[in-house]
Amino acid sequence: MNDFVSGSRWISEPEPELGLGMVLSADQRRVTMLFHASGETRIYARQGAPLVRVHFQPGDTVQSHEGWSLQVEAVREEQGLLVYVGAERELPETLLSNFISFSKPQERLFAGQTDPQRLFALRLETLEQAAAARQSELRGLVGARVDLLPHQLWIAHEVAERYAPRVLLADEVGLGKTIEAGLILHRMLVSGRAGRALIVVPEPLINQWFLEMRRRFNLAFSIYDEERCLEGGADDNPFLAEQLILCGRDWLTASPQRLEEAAAAGWDVLVVDEAHHLAWEPGAPSPAYLAVEQLAASAAGLLLLTATPEQLGPNGHFARLRLLDPDRFHDLDVFRHESQAYRKVARIADALLSYRPLDLADLDELRACLGEKAGDETLEAVSLPGADGEAARQALIEALLDRHGTGRVLFRNTRAAMPNFPQRIPRPQALPCPAQYAALPASLTPEREYRDADTPWWRIDPRVDALLELLAGGEKVLLICARRETVLELETALRLRSGVATALFHEDMNLLARDRAAAWFAEPDGARVLLCSEIGSEGRNFQFAHHLFLFDLPENPDLLEQRIGRLDRIGQSEDIQLHIPYLTGSAQEVLYRWYAQGLDAFARYARAADAVYERLRAPLREALNGRGDVEALLTQTATLREELGAELERGRDRLLELHSCRSQPAGELAERIADQDADPALAAFLERLFDHFGVDHEEHSADAHILHASERMLTAAFPALPEEGLTATFSRSRALARDDMAFLSWDHPLVNGAIELLLGAEHGNCALVAWRGRSPEEAPDLLLEAVYVLECIAPGALQADRFLPPTALRVVIDPHLKECSEHWAGELISAGCSDVPAAAVREALADRRLRRMLDAAAIAAGQHAEQVIQQALVRMQLTLTPEVERLRALATVNPNVRATEIDFAEQRIAELHQALSAARPRFDALRVVLKADVQADR
Repeated sequence: MNDFVSGSRWISEPEPELGLGMVLSADQRRVTMLFHASGETRIYARQGAPLVRVHFQPGDTVQSHEGWSLQVEAVREEQGLLVYVGAERELPETLLSNFISFSKPQERLFAGQTDPQRLFALRLETLEQAAAARQSELRGLVGARVDLLPHQLWIAHEVAERYAPRVLLADEVGLGKTIEAGLILHRMLVSGRAGRALIVVPEPLINQWFLEMRRRFNLAFSIYDEERCLEGGADDNPFLAEQLILCGRDWLTASPQRLEEAAAAGWDVLVVDEAHHLAWEPGAPSPAYLAVEQLAASAAGLLLLTATPEQLGPNGHFARLRLLDPDRFHDLDVFRHESQAYRKVARIADALLSYRPLDLADLDELRACLGEKAGDETLEAVSLPGADGEAARQALIEALLDRHGTGRVLFRNTRAAMPNFPQRIPRPQALPCPAQYAALPASLTPEREYRDADTPWWRIDPRVDALLELLAGGEKVLLICARRETVLELETALRLRSGVATALFHEDMNLLARDRAAAWFAEPDGARVLLCSEIGSEGRNFQFAHHLFLFDLPENPDLLEQRIGRLDRIGQSEDIQLHIPYLTGSAQEVLYRWYAQGLDAFARYARAADAVYERLRAPLREALNGRGDVEALLTQTATLREELGAELERGRDRLLELHSCRSQPAGELAERIADQDADPALAAFLERLFDHFGVDHEEHSADAHILHASERMLTAAFPALPEEGLTATFSRSRALARDDMAFLSWDHPLVNGAIELLLGAEHGNCALVAWRGRSPEEAPDLLLEAVYVLECIAPGALQADRFLPPTALRVVIDPHLKECSEHWAGELISAGCSDVPAAAVREALADRRLRRMLDAAAIAAGQHAEQVIQQALVRMQLTLTPEVERLRALATVNPNVRATEIDFAEQRIAELHQALSAARPRFDALRVVLKADVQADR
C-alpha cells in the first residue's frame, strides 16, 4: 500500500500544514503531489520522499470533502486506491477532506518512545516563537541587511501590503531604489504574498542586482542568458524552471522567443530597473519599451525603478505610468490635462506644509478637490492659531495625501526632503602635467596611452605622489578609476613605493573575491586603500570610509555621481573628502572645471546634471579635444544648470514627497525594528536549537559567531548552513560592515529552516516525567499536558497567518477529565519533575484513564480553538474592512485606485473568513506527569 497510485492520499511529514495531498502523477524518478487545501504543488524524488500514506482503520471517523463524516467499518482496495466502508455509504480516498491533519505523539507514548522534557519545552517554545514571527507586522522587513532608513521602510511597508502592487519607485540618486525594491520583494516572498519574481535590468547591472538580492535579502536569484536557457532542452519553457530569475533587458528585447517564454511563464512580481531608458513617443515605442510592456501585461505586480524627474520628460513619464496601468493611463492628452490639476493640488499642499495662508482661490480649489471631505468648518479652522488650526491643517493634508493624483502609483523621495546627508568637501589638486604626457593633452587617461618600456607611468605621474601623500595620513581611502589595468598598475606602485595594505576590486575578479576584498577594506585593521575600477561605483556601500580619491574623472556626470554615491549616503557619519587630482593644461583640467564651475557637481548633488550633459555633450567633447571655447562652455553650462534647477524646484511636489515618506509612522517603524534587533531572545532561542541538533557555535569576535556541523549532528544537513560553516552576527551594524557575515534575524532562512526542521519531525512531541521527591499535595497521581496547533490551511497569498498563525493551544487534563492548565503551568511542571524511562512505568502507561484524558484534551482544545478563531475573525474584520471602505471612497475621487484592488480586498475578506472558520487544532505534543513514587521503579 505504499505505491504512488494516482489519486492516492498522502501527507508530508516536514510540512503537515499543507493538508492532505493527492498523487497527480508518478514515474520511476519523481512524484508530483497536489495539496488542494493550501493550493501548493510539490515534486519529490520517488526514492526517499518524505511522504506517509494515509490509511484509516476500522473504528476511525473520516470526513469527506463535502463535509459529511463516516465511521469506518471496513476498508477495501480497488486498483491501488482505498475505499472506506461505513454502515450506509462508502467514501473513496479520493473524496477525503483536504483539511484532515495527522499527528503521532500518543502513538509514541504507548510504544514507549519518549523524549526528555527539555525537548518538549523547546518544541513548545518553538511553536510560540514561530507564531509570533509569522504574525509580526515587521515580517519581511526585519531581516534585510540594510540601514533602518525610515523612507525605505515606509515605502516597502506600504507597497508590499497591496494586492499585486504596480508602482513607480523614483527616488533621487543615492536614496536607495534598489533597496526599496528588494525590501518589497523580500516582504512579499517571506509573507507568501508572492512566489515568483522576474527582475529585468540593463546588462551592466546584472551582477550588482544579483549581489544585492543575495547579500542583503538572502534571495537566491538565477541569472538567465541564452546559455542558461539552452540547458533545459528545446521543448520546455526555461522560465518555468526557477521561481526567482534575473536577466538582461537587451537580451530579452533581442530574442522574441525568450521574450514570449518569459511572458508566458507568469510572474507575481516583475521588477524593471532604469525604466527611464524605455523610450516612448506616441505611435513610436522603442523595442525595449514593447518588450517590457509585453512582460508587464502578464505580471500581477510591477515595480519600475527610475531616478529621472518627471518634469524633464512628460511623455516618458506618461509612458511609464501606462505600463503600470494601461486602462487608467490610456491617453497622453488627458494625462497632461490632469497633471495641471495635480500641480494646483501640490501648490496648495505646499502652502499648508509651509504654514502659508490660503487665499479664496485655494479654498475653492480645496472644496472642488475634496468635496464633502473638506467641510467649511475645517477650511476656516486652518487660519486659527494653536492646536485647532494645526489639527485642521493636518486633516486637510491627510485628505490630500489620500486623493492626490499619481500618489498611489508614484513614490519619489528627494534629497531636499531628506535629513542627515553629509557635506561634500572638494579638495582639488592642480598638478603639473609630465613632459612625457605632453603629446596626449586631449586624453582623460594618458597613463593608458603612455609608452616607455624603461619607466612605468606611475613613476612619473604626480597623481600617484598625491595618493601616497594622502595615505601617509592614516585614513582609509577609496580610489576609483576608469580601467582595470590602471588598478593593477597602481597596486604595483603602492607595493613598491609604500608599505600600505592594499585591496583590489575589478571586473576580472569573481564575486567572492570582490566580496572578500570589500570585507578586508571594511575591517578597522584591514586594507587602508581599496583600488577599484569603474565597477566599484556600482551599488556598493563604503560609507565607513570618508575619503574618495578620484584618480580620473568620467565624462558622464551620472557616473561621477555614482562614484561619489559610494560614500555620499544617508547614514554617513562624517563629511566626505573628495580628492580630485588633475593635470594642468590637459583635458583633465577642462573636465574638472566643467564639473566644478559649470555643474557645481562636487560640492553638492547636481539634480539637473544629466539633462545638462545630454544637451551639451557635443560642445563638451569639442572642448576636451582642445577645439572648443572652454569659457563659453562653462558659462553656458552654469546658465543651463540654473534654469533647469529652477524648473525642477518649481515642479517640486511636496505632497508627493510627504506621501513617499510619512515621517512619524516611518520613524516608529524603524524604532520597532531596532528594538527587535536589540532583543536577545533570538540568540538565546537559536542557541538551544543549535545544542539540540548538534550545531557547534563558537565566538568569532565581538557580536559574531562561527557555526559549523559537529560529529553529533542529528541531521545530514542543517538548513542554510554550508559544509564549510558560517560566520554570523545578530548585530545589524556589524553585518552592514562585514558582507562576509550572515545577519541572523527572524526572517533568515537558517532560522526559519531550523524551526521547520524541529516542528516537521517528532522532536519533543512526547515526554514522560514524574515529580521529584514528594509530589505536591494537591497534585493528582496522573496529569496529561497536551499541546495542539491550531492551523489555518489557506493559500499563501491570503496571508492568513497575519491573523491566525499556527498557534499552540496548551491544555492540562486531570484524572477527573477536568481542564486545569491555569493551575499547572508548564514552568511549574518542568521545575518539579524529572524524566522517567517508559520501560520503568509500563503499568502506568496501560492505565485506561490516559485514553479518556486524551479524548478530553481534544474536546478542551477544540473549545480553546473556537475562542482563538473568533478573536482572529474580529482582528481580520477590524483590520481589513476599514481599508475596503477607504478604497471605495477614494476611488470616487482618485482614479488611480484600481477596481481590481477593491474587488481583491472584498474577496480577500470573504476567503479569509472561510479559511479562518475552517481552522482545526492538530495534536502536536504531549507530556504525561506521574506521581513521585514511580521513580523507585527505575
